Amino acid sequence: MPKSQSNNPLSRTLQTLLLITAVFAQLTAVASEDSGITLHPHAGVATAGNIKDFGQDTAFGLGVGYQFNKNWAIEFVKQRASSTLKTAGKPDIDIDNWHVDGLYHFKGNDLFTPYASLGYGAIDYDAEGAANDDGNVYNIGVGLKHALGKFTNLRADL
Repeated sequence: MPKSQSNNPLSRTLQTLLLITAVFAQLTAVASEDSGITLHPHAGVATAGNIKDFGQDTAFGLGVGYQFNKNWAIEFVKQRASSTLKTAGKPDIDIDNWHVDGLYHFKGNDLFTPYASLGYGAIDYDAEGAANDDGNVYNIGVGLKHALGKFTNLRADL
């Protein structure tokens, strides 16, 4: 029987990166206007896709950024998640992630603004009873901001 792709260490690493970066659905409150400082606490669901034994858990983070104009912004984001393994006797994993992202906002309307993001950062895995592991993170994402008021947006990212 062929070896499953999810047993490949590189595939597992890439899928785990998705846990925080690409498959990390989050809602974010953002204080901003055309230019200025932005702040966005966020929470979401962390999932490891098809990696066997990983459960779905909550993840939290905080981002601070600067909106240069209507189109361009930069953000520094710090996130933390814990993954609970479904199999008894295996360690749980705490994941710390930080990244710096550039955001480009597309033309929207008064209520919705689509955007794309691209960034770089680092991730640290801390598994019970195992050596810590860390690595680089390369982000690419899309999202939609929904205006709740002059200085507040609700944001969904993938």
